[in-house]
Amino acid sequence: FEGLNEILDEDHIVVFKWHPAMALALKREGKEAFDHSKFNGRFVDLSDERDINDLLMIADILITDYSSVIFEYELLHKPVIYYWYDVDEYRNDRGFFYDLEEYVYGTVAYDFDQLLEALKKPQLCEEKRLGFHEKFMSACDGCTTKNVVDTIFLGKTKADDSGIDQFDGLRLANLEHGREIIKEAEKKGPRFYYEGQQIFSLRAGNVLVIKVF
Repeated sequence: FEGLNEILDEDHIVVFKWHPAMALALKREGKEAFDHSKFNGRFVDLSDERDINDLLMIADILITDYSSVIFEYELLHKPVIYYWYDVDEYRNDRGFFYDLEEYVYGTVAYDFDQLLEALKKPQLCEEKRLGFHEKFMSACDGCTTKNVVDTIFLGKTKADDSGIDQFDGLRLANLEHGREIIKEAEKKGPRFYYEGQQIFSLRAGNVLVIKVF
């Protein structure tokens, strides 16, 4: 905290938000992650805030590790710094879905000194940001609600070149294929039924419609 406190301007505030699982574990044990009382409000723990998106909106810079928060944050076009002090340990333990270079659209700091330097000159890394956006975020067109309504309530679906509809990660070649999926899914618990050329999935009161061409 001393290092951060020294390089930040007087009007800068550092907001912390722990992963919900970590925040809950600390609360159950009656512990605080750190004592920042002597810094007169410079460091603020807002882990109890339910929606991180509100905090992303007001943040000037995001410091994160391997969190998926970078997906939402990319849409705001603001600098991000990755603090990867334990990257080798994390790679060997949890692992990654993609090569790390595909995630990076900001400065990477491997130790605390590098983090402090990155904070002095935050970078947008426009070229890498564009690559990340095209790979992961290109479907975010600002019309999500309309697209959901068109698909579920109006039956306007977008088929790929093969004529097979894609919905929620499932590709159905025909109705028989849908029945096979139902049989497998019934073994795991949720209730299914089909009607005509549509297959419905009931799970916790939500209806998922999968249209078959």
